[in-house]
Formats: sequence, C-alpha cells, structure tokens
Amino acid sequence: MIATWFWGQFESQRRFEIQSRGIPALGCLKTHTPLFQYEMVLSGFSNEFAAIAFGILLLKTSDPQRRLLSLRLVIRHELGRRHLACGQAGIPCFSLRFIYSWCSWHTLCFLPGYRKHYLRIDKRRSMMSFRKTLFGRTICTVALLTTCQQCTPTFAQSQATVGQQQLSQHDTTLDTRLKQLLNQNGVHAIDAPVQNPSQVVLGQALFFDRILSGNRDTACATCHHPVAATTDGLALGVGTGTDTPGAVSIFRVRGEEREFIPRNAPEIFNRGSEQWHSAFWDGRVSTVGGEIVSPAGDQLPEGLTTPLQVQAMFPVTSRDEMRGNLDDVASGNEIAAIDDTDFTGIWNALMERLLANETYRQMFSEAFPEVPEASLGFQHAAIAIAAFEAQAFGMNDSPFDRYLGGDLSALSDEAKQGAALFYGQANCVSCHSGTLMTDQQHHNLAVPQLGPGKDPASGLDFGRFGVTNSISDLFKFRTPPLRNVAQTGPWMHNGAFATLEDVIQHHGDAEASLANYDPAQHLFQHDLQELFVDDEEVNQWMLETAESNDLAIVGNRVSLLVAFLESLSAPDLTERLHWTMPTSVPSGMLETGIPVTD
Repeated sequence: MIATWFWGQFESQRRFEIQSRGIPALGCLKTHTPLFQYEMVLSGFSNEFAAIAFGILLLKTSDPQRRLLSLRLVIRHELGRRHLACGQAGIPCFSLRFIYSWCSWHTLCFLPGYRKHYLRIDKRRSMMSFRKTLFGRTICTVALLTTCQQCTPTFAQSQATVGQQQLSQHDTTLDTRLKQLLNQNGVHAIDAPVQNPSQVVLGQALFFDRILSGNRDTACATCHHPVAATTDGLALGVGTGTDTPGAVSIFRVRGEEREFIPRNAPEIFNRGSEQWHSAFWDGRVSTVGGEIVSPAGDQLPEGLTTPLQVQAMFPVTSRDEMRGNLDDVASGNEIAAIDDTDFTGIWNALMERLLANETYRQMFSEAFPEVPEASLGFQHAAIAIAAFEAQAFGMNDSPFDRYLGGDLSALSDEAKQGAALFYGQANCVSCHSGTLMTDQQHHNLAVPQLGPGKDPASGLDFGRFGVTNSISDLFKFRTPPLRNVAQTGPWMHNGAFATLEDVIQHHGDAEASLANYDPAQHLFQHDLQELFVDDEEVNQWMLETAESNDLAIVGNRVSLLVAFLESLSAPDLTERLHWTMPTSVPSGMLETGIPVTD
C-alpha cells in the first residue's frame, strides 16, 4: 500500500522513468539474480525519490539477504540527497519523513527474515534487546531526516530552484573556474545503459568460470577480479598454465616455462558507456566508419554491436592468457590444438564445452530466447559477458561525478585545485578528455620497456605499430580512462609504475624518469624485475617520438593532482565489488581468487 502511494506521486515524466527503467528491472526480484543488480537498479534512476520508491518495492522480496540489501540501499539514497528527493517528487517533506520512518520500523521490527538474520549474528541478545536496538536505530534514522533545515512541511521547490540555491550557497571563485573548464572540455555525467537481466546473470557465470580457458585454470575474472578492483593488481599478469589455478594477483604463480602476459590487465569500469569506440591497449578492436574492425576480420560473427562485446571474443583466443600451448593438448586441452588463425574453430569448440552443460543450456535459452540452440555461437557468450561487465562495473557516483551533478561540496578544496590543474595548466585533459576521461587515441610516453614484449624477435612492445605497421605509431598506447584509478595500479600499459605520484612525474619529464628508472623500486614482482630492458639505444628510440609535457609537475602540484584522481573513486567500492561475485558457477570451477588444492 505504501509503495503504491509512492508510485502515484510522480509527475508524467517520472512515471515514464519508472515504466522505462523500473518495470524491466523487476526481474531483479528473481531469487537467482545477482545481488549487485539491486544496487545497479537503484543507482540507475536519475530521480532519487524514484530510487527510494523502487527500493521499497524490492523490500517485498522473500529472500532476507536481498531484503536487507534493499533496505540499506534505500537508506543510502534517502540520506544522500533527501533535499532533491523531496523537490523532484513534489510532495511535502514531512510526508516523506513519516513514510520512510514507518517503512524502516515496519521492515526492521516485523519482517521475520531480518529478525532471524540479526539473531544469527548475536544469539546472546534477547528479543527485547533486539527490539530496543532496532528502535534506537529507527529513532536515529528519523532524527537524521528531521535535521533537514531547508525542507519544510510545504510542497518542495522544483529541481532547478534547488540547484540555484545550492549554487548560491556553495559557489566560489574556484568552483566557477572549474565549472568553466569542465564545460569547455565537454565533461558530463557518464551514461550507464540498462542491460538485459538474464544476459547479465549468464555473463556473470561465464566471467567467473574457468571453463572458458583451454586448461580450465583461468577465467575472465583471473585478470579482472573484483578483489583487485577489476584488475589483477600485477604489473604483468600470469595467464594459463599456472601452478596455482583459482588464485589471483600475487598468489598466482607462473607455471614452468610460461611467460608473463605482455601487457597490464586494464580496469573495466564503465565499459558499457555508448561513448566507447575502441578496446585494448593497442586499439586492435575499434569502430571505423560505423563498423567494428578486429583481428578476426571476416571471421567475426554477426550480432556484435559494441567494442565491449567484440573485445570479449578475444582473450579466449590468446595462448598466453587463456587458450594454452600445443604442449597442453596432451593434458586434455582440445582448444590449444586449433590453429592460431582459426578464430571460428576456437569459438565453436568453446561453445561445445558450454552447451554440454545442462545449466548453461538453460541459461543461454533464458538470455537469448529467440535464438535456437543450434544457432547459438560464442558471440552470444560475449554479449552476455559484456552485459555483466557493463552492469556490474558501471559506476557514476564518485565525488567527482556528484560534483558534475551539482553537489559542489562533493570535492575537497585540494581535489578542486587538482581538477583545475588537470583541466588547465597541467593540460592532462589533452589526452584524458571528455566524459570517459580518455581521447581513446594512442600516444608515446616513453614508458620503460619491460616484460616479454609483443615482438618475438626483439622482445619489445611496439604498441599500436603492431596493428597498423605505421612508423608513426611506434611505442604508442591508448589513453586509459580514469574512473577509480587510485585503486587500479600498477599503472601504464605494462604496470611500470607503482604509485600515482611516479606516473604524474613521468608525464612531466619522461626523459629523466626513463633515465632514472629502477625496477627494484617500482616492481614488487621480483621475477619481472630481471625482464626490464635497460638499453640506452631503445630509450633514445622511444624518446625521439615521445610526446613531452614541458611543464614541471612537482611538489604541491603532484599532491593536488593525486587528490583529484582519488576523487574519481566510487564510494564503498570494495563492498560493492564484492556483491558482483557469484557463489558458484555451472561448471563448478569458480574463480574465487583462492588457490585450488587437492
């Protein structure tokens, strides 16, 4: 009844948002739907009040764990922007307080699932102390709501008026200058397209399942694990053939005679944005003339519409990353026996594995009901993986994102000064431009060469040149995006630097940084330190075409830029990423991050 009353308060455009985004999201009420989807649904609403209302609907689910998460998210949204919530809904603020406190008390005190969960945490508490504790929490919640000095028992003002009030209260010279810079550079709120829930569920299973690797010891999550902020936390990763299957990051040990993966595993935040037109460090997947080009050429199946979907087709074809070597065939790796250029054969063999599993057959049927089983291909697996990545790792509520949304208090003064440098005098925006904070172009920054390289003859990594064969592209790599960058080190295309300070100083003076580079100082992977290319001729070769920044970025400027970069991190990131992990996968080979033991 209460949730129905909420629903009826929206204006016509608010009803449209609920109909277009809320109703399809009711699929989240399914008990097998990943918990992280609840948060994605709530954060996806531009209207905070809509998020609260839909959260209350989610409280009706019979699963206690999901009911608890829904309540927590409702509280987060309400306490986060309660002024705007009242204004956008067009209802008396005191009504919102009453309804919210009533729902909190009703949910906490009278739903048996919560009572059972609470008592399981601390069995020593009696029912009376349980009710008193909850009553105290409810009183605190109501007190927080009633401390709103700007809301009165009258119909709240429109969103535009609230925004004007915020500007008048918080605007400063620094804010004015920063907003001008942001507008000049076209920096706006990042988009987060809604994904098909059934495809997200399938994609989550595939993302964490080692069945996709030839040796069944590596998953997508191995190099992009939530515990490492969608990376592996390594300068260069350890792929298939490991001595510690199931382990990630520093706990993953290279197998005998196995090479490091030549390039750093990039983070995968916000890859669902429609603004992306390329993938990989060398841009070998990119949109050209409205069509997506890739290493597979004409072998690329139809139906793939985004660079993210196409990108998901290729890690399984890499011998170092997931497919395995010819020597692995004797151990039951049928994928490794296929020729390197036969992409179709590799993908078909993987689909045979997947469809041999009854659970996966059912999940594919639910995700792609219009596709007969005989017509299913690995492109459908890639579409599902991309849907999961876009939904699970799409985040747009960092302090910087909230600042873009009009909350001028979201950034500290240091972060604002760093942002003014970033978009102004330091000119970081020349490459880290736009809403995605990347121009998606390729640049030579004279980054130290280390690792096995991509060129077998020289042991070097020539970057974009390996795709275009153009001399002008030597040593060029794509500009990385920066959301959550403070959590995704080591940085650069080969993880050469272990701190953001070192990255910034290298940008300021690449020649000095390259000359003084000490692998023992920057690389904690001891067996990688010996693969540093300490060659003066190679360094000069890179510097000849390197893009330099003549502005000295030292001292306080470095700390201010770091403060800004840290403001790009989403709140509660570790906890939120935890919810993206499943408890099991159909094959039983879940990439937990913990070594598998006999």
